[in-house]
Amino acid sequence: ALIFQVHVRLEVLDEGLCDMCRHMRLPEIRTPFGLSMVIKDAAGTVVARLLCAPPAGLSGSGQGRAHPRSGLRFMGCPGMEKLSFARWIDTLAGMFRYLFPALLVMGFFAFPPALARAETPGMGAGIAAYEAGAFDKAKTILLPLAEAGNPHAQYLVGDMYYEGQSVVQNYGAAIDWYTKAGKQGHAQALGALGYMANNGVGTSQDDKKALCLFIDAARRGYANAQWNLARHYWKRRHWERYEYWLVRAERQGNPYALGRQAEVWLLNPLEFDKTKAYLYLMVAARKGHENSIQRLKEIREAPSLFAVEQLQRAEQLLPTWR
Repeated sequence: ALIFQVHVRLEVLDEGLCDMCRHMRLPEIRTPFGLSMVIKDAAGTVVARLLCAPPAGLSGSGQGRAHPRSGLRFMGCPGMEKLSFARWIDTLAGMFRYLFPALLVMGFFAFPPALARAETPGMGAGIAAYEAGAFDKAKTILLPLAEAGNPHAQYLVGDMYYEGQSVVQNYGAAIDWYTKAGKQGHAQALGALGYMANNGVGTSQDDKKALCLFIDAARRGYANAQWNLARHYWKRRHWERYEYWLVRAERQGNPYALGRQAEVWLLNPLEFDKTKAYLYLMVAARKGHENSIQRLKEIREAPSLFAVEQLQRAEQLLPTWR
């Protein structure tokens, strides 16, 4: 029999969250065992930490105080009090009894993208029409899906209102649709809301809200938001956080992050082999990054002593870049 239940609360790792982010945070979870766990996103970022705390009436205030009938300290969690051996065994049995369902709950929150892969009928045709520039057809297909609650359709309809594609440009309507998608955890919609808040487009300029939205989108794996976070921390000289988000955006092939990393390597006097820097410039240039296109042009017009050979190696590596 389970003697007591440990209540688990969610500790959000960033402060100053806006109302939307608070709305999207994970609910309180209850689990019968006392362990501290973390939830990570697909990029390995710790998005939340689960901390255990004993139920009211059983806890003291820290490791120094214990339950009066104490015998053996359970070391899994500082909040759990000393227990008699028999109660400890019962608690351990309860822990294994509920471990599997608890891990399923953890898996549900840790890997939300896997749950969104099932495609809504008609969505593929709507996306194809949107990408082909057939916005009248895309609107006809996507709008009913968006009204039915499909988050990606809501995001694309928001984009159409933002750009004025087959509809009258309306930033307020774009924000409404992005918000609906964002509340379902759509990373690109969160990033779009962050961009609009950061630049005061269709809303008042709000750095705090923009940062909050960029953090949420970045943790969900959106490369543009990761790059925006890197820029934010670079301006504030938070070098560790800057490097953290820059690397994540770079790994996903964000052209701005690739161009920035290439410039760092090119300016490093101790880095004699610039092959990787040239490769990053080529990848970014292929994705339309203007600064990388211009930088490559300058290098090719006046190459240094070893630049020609290193450029050739970079060109050979380009087709194999992920």
